[in-house]
Amino acid sequence: MLNQLLKVKPWPLFVLLAGLLSISLFLIIAQVFSSIDFSNPKPIDPDVLAIKGFYQRPLSAIYNLIALAWMYAVGVELQKKISPELQTDAKIFKIVVIATAAYYIVFSVLLPLTMTNVTPEFVSILIKIRTPFYLATFYCYYFVAKVYKTILLQRKVSIGEHIGEFFLVMFLPIGVLMFQSKINSVAKGEDAASLK
Repeated sequence: MLNQLLKVKPWPLFVLLAGLLSISLFLIIAQVFSSIDFSNPKPIDPDVLAIKGFYQRPLSAIYNLIALAWMYAVGVELQKKISPELQTDAKIFKIVVIATAAYYIVFSVLLPLTMTNVTPEFVSILIKIRTPFYLATFYCYYFVAKVYKTILLQRKVSIGEHIGEFFLVMFLPIGVLMFQSKINSVAKGEDAASLK
């Protein structure tokens, strides 16, 4: 199934990711503005936002899971197209992707249930739990960018050579749009050296 993700045309994948992200962000903005009583300015009640945020979190989780599946496909499946001496060990990458996916699933289900009566201690614990997963996501961006550039150049690459790809992966819908046509060609068996 992951190989099929590598063969998807760029535009449908871009529209899916950008659409999910846009709808999710629109729901967040709509929730905030619908919670404001402009006739009586006062702080927004977090309990109200938590209940309304219940609809946004599954969309956000679906976006993140599709993004992680795409990164996993590029990082693991596409790496098989590289000669063995150029391949990067993907064990840590696999663990990070699976743990991050599990985190997004649990987070999208449990957070709306725990957002009533939020205390500063709860926010502190939440930040401590979330920070390693944000760092893990940056590792995923790094790994995918490195694999992609290694495929194109057919040699070991330094971070300076794939920093541009790192930022494109970081802004994933745009990165998918930029990378996917070359990834399609490599997945179909074309010579990666001709794609530079």
